[in-house]
Amino acid sequence: MFIDVGRYHYPIGQGIFSAQIIRANKAEYVCVYDCGSSTYKNEMKANPGKNKFSMWVNDLRKKTNGVINLLVISHFDEDHFNGVGELLKKFRIKKIVIPYMDIAEKIIFALSHPYSFRGIGSQDDWEADSFFAGALAGALGEDLSILDSLRGVEIIQSPGFPREPSTEYFDPDFNKSVEGAQSLPVWEFYHFSLFSGVDDSVKNEYIENFRNEFHKVLNKDVDDISMHDLNNKLNVFKEVYRKTCANVKKKYSRIGIKDIFNASSVILYSGPEVGFLNSGRGVFNRVSMGRQVVDRYGITNACHKEDFHYCSKSDDFEHMGGWLGTGDARLKDVANILELRNNLGQSRIERIRVITVPHHGSKNNSDYEFYSIFSRPRVECVVHSDPKRGYRHPHVQTKEVIARSGFIEIPVTKEDDSFYAEYLSNDYQSFCCFRGGVWCRCDFFR
Repeated sequence: MFIDVGRYHYPIGQGIFSAQIIRANKAEYVCVYDCGSSTYKNEMKANPGKNKFSMWVNDLRKKTNGVINLLVISHFDEDHFNGVGELLKKFRIKKIVIPYMDIAEKIIFALSHPYSFRGIGSQDDWEADSFFAGALAGALGEDLSILDSLRGVEIIQSPGFPREPSTEYFDPDFNKSVEGAQSLPVWEFYHFSLFSGVDDSVKNEYIENFRNEFHKVLNKDVDDISMHDLNNKLNVFKEVYRKTCANVKKKYSRIGIKDIFNASSVILYSGPEVGFLNSGRGVFNRVSMGRQVVDRYGITNACHKEDFHYCSKSDDFEHMGGWLGTGDARLKDVANILELRNNLGQSRIERIRVITVPHHGSKNNSDYEFYSIFSRPRVECVVHSDPKRGYRHPHVQTKEVIARSGFIEIPVTKEDDSFYAEYLSNDYQSFCCFRGGVWCRCDFFR
């Protein structure tokens, strides 16, 4: 079986929009990880349908058959989420994965983010589909008609501790309508929410405080609250939220309230399925193209950016093809790193060649301990950020850690030429030009 894999990291500024297209036996599977930008709303108001964000969505649409099989939202910050409405306009989405949150967390989220749930007040529960619709309605503002596109979409929460991670498979030959048919997948999308570390213990204390304050005021348990209650008693909820924030802030003054909920961002691993690899599928060819940072720390003016076209081939395909999405997860915390390693397992970790750097390169979200778990040569670290924005990501400390770890920093910013793409195939017919001693694909950006 021949397999082609294309991965694209789009330059949308301070935000993330990553897509993967896997093709085998004339079948296609499309996975998108996050879709949002901090400048999206302003761009849409200034130039609806003709801005850069829309341009990149259209680019993905041209590359596919118009179906997104899997959309994974790492968390509900706007720069990871507010472009989903644009996807719904251009694609048919089959399945959406969102972070795991209990009812208390969902209520706190609704109160701590500038989203409005009034548009879906008639839905009286906190199930994944209702909650997602409410968050999306807030992100879209007045354009609520797009919510009709969610009908028929399967929406699930990514499992959180202590439940096992979940896996979505691409099996081009599996026919569910045939009784007794066996699935032999070629690619896996393995996801979970992190629930360890200091931030999670603070979050648990915060939620417990919120529950107690809530019961004092309303004499009702949080688990019995509906969206209808939230909409009709919003001022009461806000007061409870304010008191809770004040109480927790006294004890943990250095930890932001929103940050402790970002710690459980959905982690997504994508790579060849072990059974497919073990069946002996020959040589994998890999091409990656983009802009890399070349840096020799300690030498004045040694840092510069240059375009690259990296090609490799290997029959050691156990170590080819893996990608890791991290959202804004707190992967500087040793407990979170340990949970990540345990969930992924060493075999998946060894297959990872591309990492989405946590939280756009913030110094608070990754350090040497995180990068040290990836031991393969030429691990490419994609940093989604806009250095011109006030956040000033990536932090110089993170850049140095990546360089000193021996990895490649790839900045995906707002500049069109910072577009990063990766291509994998075990089909020599897909590679039609000879560069650097290996066959490469000429129509890489098709």
